[in-house]
Amino acid sequence: MKLVVLALLIWLQSTRTQFCGENQTVWNPSILVGQSDFTTGTSGATLRSFTNPSEIIRLPTNQIYVSDTSNDRVLRFGRAEWASIKGIAESELGQSQVGICTSSTMKGPTGLAYDPIADRLFVADTLNNRILWFDSGTTVSTGSPSDGMIGAGALCIALDLTGPVGLALLSNFLYVADSYNYRLVRYDVSSLSGPPPTPFSFSTAPDIPLKLSFNLYGGLFVLFSSYISVYSDPTTPVDLGPTLNIYSNAMLNNANGIAIDKITDTLLVSDTANNRIS
Repeated sequence: MKLVVLALLIWLQSTRTQFCGENQTVWNPSILVGQSDFTTGTSGATLRSFTNPSEIIRLPTNQIYVSDTSNDRVLRFGRAEWASIKGIAESELGQSQVGICTSSTMKGPTGLAYDPIADRLFVADTLNNRILWFDSGTTVSTGSPSDGMIGAGALCIALDLTGPVGLALLSNFLYVADSYNYRLVRYDVSSLSGPPPTPFSFSTAPDIPLKLSFNLYGGLFVLFSSYISVYSDPTTPVDLGPTLNIYSNAMLNNANGIAIDKITDTLLVSDTANNRIS
């Protein structure tokens, strides 16, 4: 089994290995993007390097998008490019912001989501307090402006959102971790041809929500820095709160990413300060 795990930018191959008499799954890297080898850790701003990449999504076309957060951009790699060391991005969206924000700039982008039916890419432009969307996500070319914006007012002043990070898409609804408003919101994105949609806050949170992921059954997993909450029915138009809290401070230490394997329904957690994937 192979899968891409969030922002590691590494293609991982799982094996079963004996540790202290117990069978455990070990993930061994087999493909690398962003460095020339598995021991180098140099940052950069070329089309084959990153500075603090934070999220990856894989498209049905086998292309991938990477949030290159500290370079204020999002990169797209074709299958041949990301499957080979020293692969070069085929498209670069966003650019470092000088002065006011525009439809072509980004500032600290993080979360990504993709609608395969509309071929639309959503980007959490975190430090601009907005969500950008790009039509023709599989082919949009370098430097293209976004096709629309959700969440911020003029000059990217916080309006509906403040520091959005995590994104997840289910049916016609875009779910957002509205991190510095301490809440989870949902947008109906079935039609984006008119005025930007307004948010519906379906849950407030005692901690900062970071990342979102849906499982095979429509359950929404929400990552906080030290625990994960599960919403079994996030489509219900009331604030029911989480169905279940899993993990705890004793298990996670400054976790910053989650992913769910859509084949086995396995939850994977980037347990950052513990230097591991759980």
